[in-house]
Amino acid sequence: MRSRKRTPNALEDIDPDCGPLLYVPGSHRIPYYELAPKQYAFDATTMGEKEIAAGRKWDEEQCHARGLTVRHFTPKRGEVLIWHHSLLHGGAAIKNEALSRKSFVVHFSSKAHYHRRGITVSRGDGRGGFTSATALFTEEILERNGCIGFGNPLEAARVERQPADLNPGIDD
Repeated sequence: MRSRKRTPNALEDIDPDCGPLLYVPGSHRIPYYELAPKQYAFDATTMGEKEIAAGRKWDEEQCHARGLTVRHFTPKRGEVLIWHHSLLHGGAAIKNEALSRKSFVVHFSSKAHYHRRGITVSRGDGRGGFTSATALFTEEILERNGCIGFGNPLEAARVERQPADLNPGIDD
């Protein structure tokens, strides 16, 4: 797998009750779970809850065997966490709906290794699972002030007029 880096940048103080970022230091070094023969990346178009549950179980077992534990990232405004793309991470439960978690995330990678940007957009079923998912991609390259990056796959979806029921938050 090619190396990418991600940085969540806090735009405000992050309270422990707002559902902060969770991460497992050192988890980027555990072996990848093999979802199918020679396949280590989740594909929402062909995989589902069974593969997600098996991958989570694998990750939990690997972390437990190595003594790795979950930490909360509750930064002050302006603080940044830089992590490897394979670091296990997620969001804590929101305890106070009145609080926000304003931040922006920057992804760093090599243009030589990534020819498109993709995301998977899912709609929750209210029970911790998903009712639908779709993978969105863009190959649009943006260049400004000597910097290069990909366009937003959600913008490409708007142009292609993806069905709104598969893409929460995208206006048709």
